[in-house]
Amino acid sequence: MNFAKSHEVLVFLCSIEGKPKGPLEKTQNMVYFMSVIRRFVYIATSVVFTALLSVKTCPQDFGVKMYTQDNGLLNEIVKSIAFDSTGFMWIGTDGGLLRYNGQEFIDYSHLIASKYIKSVYCNRNGELFVNSDMGFDQILYDLNSAKIKNILSGAAKSSDSVVAFPKGFFEDQNRNVWFSDMNSVYRYNADQVNKYYLGDENTPQSYVRSFSFFPFKGNHLIAVSQTGNFYHFNPVNNSFRQIDNNFSLRNISAVLPMANNKILLGANDQLIEFEIFENATIGNFRVINTGIDASCFLANPDSSFYVGCWSQGLWLGKRQGNEYAFQKVDQVTITGAVNQIVSHQKNLLLATDNGIFSLKEKMFSAPFNQISRSYIHDVRYDVDNHNIYFSNGNKVMKIDEYTLTPSIVYESPGSLMLQVYPDNNSVWISDNQGVLRLVQNGSVVRTVNLNGYGSAIYNINKDEQGNIWICQDGLTGIIRISPDNQIRVFAENDGLHSRVNFTKNSPYSYIFLGASGDDNYLYYFNIDQDKIVNISKPLPFEIDGNFMVNDLGFDKSGIMWLATNHGLLQVRGNEIERADLENLTDDDIKGITIDKNDNLWLATSIGAVKYDGTNIMIFDHFEGLPSKTVNFRNIVTDAQNRIWAGTLLGISYTNNKLKPSKTSDPRLLAISEKGVPVKNINKRQFDNFAYLGFSFISPEYPTEGIDYMVKMTGKNDEWQYTKGKNEVIYTDFDAGKYSFLVKAKQRGNYLWSDPMEYSFTIYTVWYLTWWAWTIFAALMALFIYLFAKWRSQRLEAEKVKLNRQVSERTKELEKKTIEIEAKNTQLIIAKDEAERSSKAKAEFLSTMSHEIRTPMNGVIGMINILLMENPKPEQLDNLNTLKFSAHNLLSLINDILDFNKIDAGKIDLERIEFDLKEVVKNIKMGFEPSAKEKGITIDVVFEDNIPDVLVGDPTRTSQVLTNLVGNSIKFTEKGEVLIILSKRLRPGNQIEVTFRVKDTGIGISPEKLEHIFESFSQASSDTTRKFGGTGLGLAITKKLLELMGSRIQVKSKVGVGSEFSFRLIFDVSDKPKVVKKVETEGVVFPSLKGYKILLVEDNLINIKIAKQILEKWDLEVDVAKDGREAINMFTPGKYHLVLMDLHLPEVDGYGATIEIRKVDAHIPIIALTAAALVQEKEKVFSSGMNDFIAKPFKPHELYNKITTNVLKVPLK
Repeated sequence: MNFAKSHEVLVFLCSIEGKPKGPLEKTQNMVYFMSVIRRFVYIATSVVFTALLSVKTCPQDFGVKMYTQDNGLLNEIVKSIAFDSTGFMWIGTDGGLLRYNGQEFIDYSHLIASKYIKSVYCNRNGELFVNSDMGFDQILYDLNSAKIKNILSGAAKSSDSVVAFPKGFFEDQNRNVWFSDMNSVYRYNADQVNKYYLGDENTPQSYVRSFSFFPFKGNHLIAVSQTGNFYHFNPVNNSFRQIDNNFSLRNISAVLPMANNKILLGANDQLIEFEIFENATIGNFRVINTGIDASCFLANPDSSFYVGCWSQGLWLGKRQGNEYAFQKVDQVTITGAVNQIVSHQKNLLLATDNGIFSLKEKMFSAPFNQISRSYIHDVRYDVDNHNIYFSNGNKVMKIDEYTLTPSIVYESPGSLMLQVYPDNNSVWISDNQGVLRLVQNGSVVRTVNLNGYGSAIYNINKDEQGNIWICQDGLTGIIRISPDNQIRVFAENDGLHSRVNFTKNSPYSYIFLGASGDDNYLYYFNIDQDKIVNISKPLPFEIDGNFMVNDLGFDKSGIMWLATNHGLLQVRGNEIERADLENLTDDDIKGITIDKNDNLWLATSIGAVKYDGTNIMIFDHFEGLPSKTVNFRNIVTDAQNRIWAGTLLGISYTNNKLKPSKTSDPRLLAISEKGVPVKNINKRQFDNFAYLGFSFISPEYPTEGIDYMVKMTGKNDEWQYTKGKNEVIYTDFDAGKYSFLVKAKQRGNYLWSDPMEYSFTIYTVWYLTWWAWTIFAALMALFIYLFAKWRSQRLEAEKVKLNRQVSERTKELEKKTIEIEAKNTQLIIAKDEAERSSKAKAEFLSTMSHEIRTPMNGVIGMINILLMENPKPEQLDNLNTLKFSAHNLLSLINDILDFNKIDAGKIDLERIEFDLKEVVKNIKMGFEPSAKEKGITIDVVFEDNIPDVLVGDPTRTSQVLTNLVGNSIKFTEKGEVLIILSKRLRPGNQIEVTFRVKDTGIGISPEKLEHIFESFSQASSDTTRKFGGTGLGLAITKKLLELMGSRIQVKSKVGVGSEFSFRLIFDVSDKPKVVKKVETEGVVFPSLKGYKILLVEDNLINIKIAKQILEKWDLEVDVAKDGREAINMFTPGKYHLVLMDLHLPEVDGYGATIEIRKVDAHIPIIALTAAALVQEKEKVFSSGMNDFIAKPFKPHELYNKITTNVLKVPLK
């Protein structure tokens, strides 16, 4: 750390208060002297206490990562692990050989003759060796590839040139690599293999072990067979000598050299110690443990060691003097054998029958979770009694820092206990209700009720004068309780202008107050003046929102450090500087403590952060914290220099024996150029169109927690975070030299690695260089010159040829032009003729419609008048027959008009609400007389519940159904006609209704079915003569259904009957059904007496009919026989309604309406028209009329039109 001189905070305060006074200086010196004595006493006590501890193992707290087939292993029976010189892991399994680069498992099984790998080993020269069932091989490798070099082939029985099931490796001090097979040992060095046959009596009972090795006296060697024989290798005579052994041993699986020539053996579910003497003899055998079935050992740098077992997992052993102690490592659950234990960097790796276990000792231990796995509100260190106090809300507990023994201090009386403060042999405890208690030996000896000032007490402190300082919710100030129980509140009048978050003592007898506010974030209490002084300085950075100081601390140099919601601030005199915490620089720092090595430990929401002035290390739940969130001011240091942290899920402390390590340097895995992998990773030159991708990895296992920073010198000289990704892409290179650098940092107790550097050159592609452009320009100029010359000559020749062709072509074009003009003239004449014909057709139909409907109006009108005169029954029957015949004639006229409208594309579909069931029932009622007359029945079947109100075109639906029903009745002589409806629900509040009209009529032959929908067509001429009709009904029906998005289908059999069907889609309305009374011939029309109507009509018969009907309703009627007379007769207010014929002499109905509208814009005008074309209806409304009714009209329809327009209500 770059610390300033001592007492800089004091200087900072003096710059405000003036020079320090003599007593203050003495106090400072006394505080410093007492702190030195206190530290000495703590250290001495710690040493003595540790010496008094019995020989006992301490369980380590490991983070465990498993690698199984789910992660990429070929087989979970892993026999051996080795790390090559690049840091990558080689794995021998019962399924083959793998290499793991931290990102993926790469299968190299094809290199080895057998998939059963027994041992993998990398010697100190970085050479990699593999033993399999089929031989002894060396693997030649680099970062991205590997190949095999076979040294000895394998066989079931060994000979001079082959080895039988080789296994195990050992490297002596001369870098010889030793291994063994069933009855021999081998030494390999510099491509030379020496074989030492030791006898068939050494043939093991298992294929897993044969010989174990350990060094003896320099470059001597001891080999121990699995069958229990010991051999001494003497390099002088290059031979083995068997060592006498009076202790019967079998099934020796592992050997571990210990201190003082002691050797530990694993054999027959026992751990046995013996001694080897200077003359290479052995003795002093003793069993130190029974029950641990050791399969392998690994020694630690201290006197401890690990024991891997065949069936009992992993154990930690420790030897001190002649005593051994063992404790099982419970963090790993292994059901099979531990085949090998490897120490790599800070990891312990286990090759087991259940895969690979990677164990990393955690920085934090949390052994108290069983008693307090909950939110920790406060953590305090008792300096005098060496206890850690903490509150989990329900209980206040303390932990002895030497024995780590927890005990309950006080349990909650019902409130939530928030803060604790040790005070000699007592402890102050606050709660969320504003009550402060002093607890001693489990009992409350003093209670201070402060709920009259506020609610929860969230901070307690005691100064050197014995005053208790309280921060409380709901209080706009801070409370001080004096030793004589006087309570004083310091507020704005005392210099306090913001909320105080905490108070803290300093090494200079000052009390500092951390607060919330942009200009009022730091105070101190002036003891002499008994007031609070604001010492906040302008911040050297912009802030977003309110600024808060959460905690503060002082390092050995006296520098004040502020933990704030905008990072960590360093206070030097009058200067404030924010510390560079990499990507945490602007984060919320919730607490701070400073250890004895002057490292800063910070409480954050992502873990406990260690900062040594240069490096930061983040310790989260992967490093042993119960939760990654450390709570406000819940981080303290004890006398053992352990850090204690209170989190959301419990309390934990640091393992101080773990020292920071530098992360392994990253390796460059791959380079891509323009998205394509570069085959040669050592390529150093790329063109300036390249965009380069770099993939890299640091072999620091597990690799999931590694952060990377990259830099591209020559392009951007600043380090940039990759956000955990191990690949980057760069684009837009200019020509020049570049260096790509990447460095890595593993999560937890690690420092940044040294950067890996890859230098390369970007060159300009040759066709963009200046000389290339010069050549291009010269060649282009030459090409243009030659091309121009050739072109000129060619053009001259072409010109002569072209002139000749132009002359000939001109003559042809003149002839063609004359022909085309003649054809165009003919087409124009034909077009005009067609337009005149179409117009004449429309005018003819309009005229014929009017001329036919006018007498039809007379006929039907007179019938309606007679029906209204209460005729005799026999007369009524004749009138109904006459009315039916008239309507049939009108229907034929309408068919011809509809066909014409459909052909002209003048049909518009409606979308209105209507009752489909009512429409169908009315159709049935309308056809009942004609059905009854023929002696057949007509009925309606609703197979499903059809909704009451649908949205669609009721007119065209009714027209289609009427055509089909009328057709069925016409061609049915006996039996019945059925109208059948069914529905199917559709998405979006729609239904699809299927209509079927089924009869027992004459039927249609198959050859005629395809023609019945043609215009003016019926099944046969006999049909026309017998049953009548125009042959337009089904043609109109087919075209209407196509307009409605449907199509008609028919099934028929001659002599049996026919069935016509179609489907229509309707929206379902959510409006309720409106019940309307059905109009009948005998309806009684209410009197309209008092209303006067102007009837404009030129036809005397129509006048007579209309006037008689209108006068039956007590209406007063004036008649105008042409448009001019109507204009002259009309006076505003004289009439209540005008019935206007359209085709009138002098001035027609449109012109008369326009003139009337000039003097009266509101008089209702209803058109009486015999025309049925769409154009006529559109013209009616555009001229200013309110409504129209077609001739011949039905009395009740006319009545409804009049009452709707005059009374504004229809006939009910």
